[in-house]
Amino acid sequence: MKKKTIKKPIKKATKKSLKTPKKLPFKLNYIIFAVSAIFLLVLGGFAMMAGFNPGYDHSINYSAGGNIDYKVYLKENNLFKEPFLKPGMSYVTNLIDYLDVDFTYNLNFDDPVNLEYNYHFVATVTADKTRSGASSTSGNGEFLTRTYNLTDIISGRQDDTRNLSLSKHLKINYDEYNKFLSEFKASTRVAATGNLKVALVFDGTAYSEEIGEPVAIEYEEVYFNIPLAESSVEATITGTSSEPHTHTISRHIEPNLVLSIFLRTIGTMMLIAGVFVTIIAIRDYRDQQSDKRFENTVKHLLNTYDSVIVEVDKQPKLTGINVLTVNDFDELLDVYNSIHMPVSYYRDNVGAHFVVISEHMAWRYSILERDFRKKK
Repeated sequence: MKKKTIKKPIKKATKKSLKTPKKLPFKLNYIIFAVSAIFLLVLGGFAMMAGFNPGYDHSINYSAGGNIDYKVYLKENNLFKEPFLKPGMSYVTNLIDYLDVDFTYNLNFDDPVNLEYNYHFVATVTADKTRSGASSTSGNGEFLTRTYNLTDIISGRQDDTRNLSLSKHLKINYDEYNKFLSEFKASTRVAATGNLKVALVFDGTAYSEEIGEPVAIEYEEVYFNIPLAESSVEATITGTSSEPHTHTISRHIEPNLVLSIFLRTIGTMMLIAGVFVTIIAIRDYRDQQSDKRFENTVKHLLNTYDSVIVEVDKQPKLTGINVLTVNDFDELLDVYNSIHMPVSYYRDNVGAHFVVISEHMAWRYSILERDFRKKK
């Protein structure tokens, strides 16, 4: 800028003309700070919630049930032409030779599990002190219980399965068990009625990663009962219903302790970092706004009083002269109008300075950056 001399008094700038605009545009660094703070706070919050997770209940539903199908084979007789009788009929006990029985047992799970199981079949002969014709299972006094293993224990395993189906065909020598009861009654001379029960004995566990440990399967007994009698008695076979029963495996899954501590630590660090970034972002925003107000104020003075202001590269030498500090740029204009010396303008690391210098005296008006940062 060239030095100019203006004889006509200059109109002082009004406060309204020095007013800085209130709304200032955002910069990219504000967006980066904001996104970083939100990311850290949200992620830290999720990590903390996961770290303090009390665990959860996991359940698997399954149905268990079985069925029996049988044929009653008869001794040679003059009453029946057929070699066997079908299920659901009444049978004359002293005509029964043996029974062909088909057992089925089914497990159905909602989710895949690893199954380990074993099973076998047993026959149980009981002799009860009961009235003639009464049920042998009425519990009026048990004289004898004899159990026979019909098969060896059969073990198996199935991984990642939803279904298990077992089937077994057995030939039950009814006449043999009936003779055993007759010998018992003859030797003990007791009045007793007998019963033959043939049953599937099942034991198994189910395991899945969600459950975390093997859980015993609730067993639905599959069996049939038939009375034993040495005389000609009408008998019916009772047994398992074909309707399956529903069960639930439920376990409370505890969270991994090491993982929980790790998540809590990471979550705490991220929350602290998020708060720290938020504070930095707010301070940076305020500093940027303060710097803008400072620059706009200086720019306003330079534009308004361009004709009297001379920009210099460095601070003028003020040694040996008296320097007065004025509190308002209008006062500096009063000095300019009195002595008609140009206003020198320079910048340093603390702010912008305007100086009018005469032969033995100087007047200085300063705009300091720190003054704007004190304002909210």
